[in-house]
Amino acid sequence: MKVSEELTYITSDLHLNHSNIIKFCNRPFRDIKQMDEYIFRQIDALPENSQLINLGDVAMAYRTPLPVMQYYVSRMKKNNKKLVLILGNHDREVIKGYEAYDYFMDAGFDRVYEHPILLERYGIILSHEPVFLTEEMPYFNVHGHIHNSIMTTNYFEQSCALNRYINACVDVNGFAPIKLNDILSYVEKESTK
Repeated sequence: MKVSEELTYITSDLHLNHSNIIKFCNRPFRDIKQMDEYIFRQIDALPENSQLINLGDVAMAYRTPLPVMQYYVSRMKKNNKKLVLILGNHDREVIKGYEAYDYFMDAGFDRVYEHPILLERYGIILSHEPVFLTEEMPYFNVHGHIHNSIMTTNYFEQSCALNRYINACVDVNGFAPIKLNDILSYVEKESTK
């Protein structure tokens, strides 16, 4: 996948139109309308022609009719944005009659991936769920799935390289996408330790 350091942003676990997520993750919104609109405004603020990589769980796909998902995608594509999706656990089970890949492509995503992506040039693995890494591995993992939790060694039930995980969930990033350049700065800093 081609990425621009200046124009690529990463986010995860939007959970649009999911009222239980407000309570589950203690999100600071009174209802889903307020939450969804706030998230859309953060995405609207990204530069024109930017690329937004979503690491999964856009919404509860199994109960989101295609026209509603198409609306969500059109909102996120304002200003000529390109949208990339790595399927999350809540994206895999979609409305009856669709396979996940086809559903999200028909919704308007530019690219849909069923598995993690390696940005080899940067030594970064993009995934929905955290990927096991040891200190010897030359990679960092930008992931979602754990919402407002902190990555711990208990996640894998064995020792892992905790400093090599970057949580892209909206819950820990002010409900806004993270700029790839900011991730690369963190990677560079941690790599020199």
